[in-house]
Parts: sequence; structure tokens; C-alpha cells
Amino acid sequence: MVTVPGSTPSPQADASSEDLGNAITVLVARIDEQFRITERIDAKGRQVFAVCAAFYVGAQTLAFTIFGEDDVDHLERASLSATALVATIALVYLAQRLLDNERLREERLFDAGGIVSWFEQANNDAYVSRQLVHNLAHVADERVRTNEHRVAGYNSVLASARWALLLTALEAAVAVVVRV
Repeated sequence: MVTVPGSTPSPQADASSEDLGNAITVLVARIDEQFRITERIDAKGRQVFAVCAAFYVGAQTLAFTIFGEDDVDHLERASLSATALVATIALVYLAQRLLDNERLREERLFDAGGIVSWFEQANNDAYVSRQLVHNLAHVADERVRTNEHRVAGYNSVLASARWALLLTALEAAVAVVVRV
């Protein structure tokens, strides 16, 4: 049986219960795979943030250790403070990008009541299975689209991370120059 994406299955289609069961199994596996992809994208974003945060902590420790020394003049303290502020803003912006990317996205799912209504509407033995196949295919396609958005968001997280690392490195460089 060939179906056009987005079309509803016809009640006259000949599909064995084994075929329908296989289709449901494959679609559920595809949905689960997309969920795992979502988790990997989110985990990668968290890892990028953790690396940036660790680098930021190191730069802050260096800068504020030097900031407290007696031989650091007012201009040097101002430079350290300014670069620390810029690095902090970059890290906060990165955190915001990460949170934006990890926010929950609505997906249209079918509820238990819908499945019960399919049973009540069933005009043959395979009606409910065909409805499940159709709706699971829609859910799987929606998860793919959601992950495409997550990948774009992850790329935004990476770009923000590069800036955060660069600005944090600038802070560390200023601290080293002040120290020397």
C-alpha cells in the first residue's frame, strides 16, 4: 500500500494486522530515535556551556587574584573589571541561548481518549491500527522538524560559546598583562 504523506489511510486498504504491527513498531522506533537525538543535541549544548563556564571560572580566579594585589593601579583595575564584565555578559548570553534551545516545544500528540474514539468508530478490525500508523507517522515527522530547530539552536549556542571563550580569553590576557 502506498500512501501520500499527510493523507489519511483509506478504510478499504488491504493491510494485514502483521503489516500494521510492523508499521507501528517502526514508527515508534523512529520516534524514540528522534527523542534520543534531542537528548544528544541538548547534552552537547550543556557540555559546551560547561567547558565555557570552567574556562570562565579560571579566568575570573586569575583576574580577581590580580585585582586584589596592592601594586595594581586604578587603570589596571578598571581594565580587569571591564573585561570581567564583558566575559560575564558573554557567559550569561550563552546560558540564555542554551536555555532557549532546551525549552520544551509543543508537539501534537494523540491522547488516550482519541484512541478510545477510534475503537468506537471502527468499521473493521484494522481501523484502529491504521489510525495509529497515520498518527504515529505525523508524530515522527513532527519530531524530525523539532530536531531540525534544535540543531539550528545548537549552532547558535556554538556561536555564542565561541564569543564567550574569546571574551573570557581576553579577560585572562588582560589579567596576565596587568600581572607582568
